[in-house]
Amino acid sequence: MLAAILINFCLFCAVIYNSSFLMQRSADFINDITNFGDSPYGQLAKASLIAWYDYGFFTGVGVGQFRNICPIIMLSYDVTYCDLHSHNIYLEVLSETGIIGLGIFIMFVFYCLHSLVRAIIFTTDLQIISLSSFSLASLFVVLLPFSITMSFFDNWAGVLNWFSISLSMSIIKLHSTRKY
Repeated sequence: MLAAILINFCLFCAVIYNSSFLMQRSADFINDITNFGDSPYGQLAKASLIAWYDYGFFTGVGVGQFRNICPIIMLSYDVTYCDLHSHNIYLEVLSETGIIGLGIFIMFVFYCLHSLVRAIIFTTDLQIISLSSFSLASLFVVLLPFSITMSFFDNWAGVLNWFSISLSMSIIKLHSTRKY
């Protein structure tokens, strides 16, 4: 197992090293992480938190309205970059739907994760186990809290988000109707 991990890591490094595009993206990633506050993602995170706190603590600024409030925040605060959305699912939900929407969203995420883990643990049906595992993995990738993402609500990447969620929900429904 350790050998397989080591081989995959070496292959990963070789691919990055031999691709100038991936090498540049890796350097940009390291630069963004080390200088997060000054990076565009750090500025978007700051603008998202200001939008949430100052313009809609409980209800947010409205779905899709971050793009309208961000230029106002740039004029009033020390924010140097704006975009159409926050580039983080949780900051986007927080700034656009407020603490109430984020709370509901987090409860929904935990419900999906909990139900999928229960479907994996408490069934002997190999089909349910494999579908639940795939769905859990896809949800894990989509819903990483610290990832930089496209818009959760209105981008082409939203198709992947909503597909993962719909797959999870159908597996939850399938598992809940089975008698064991």
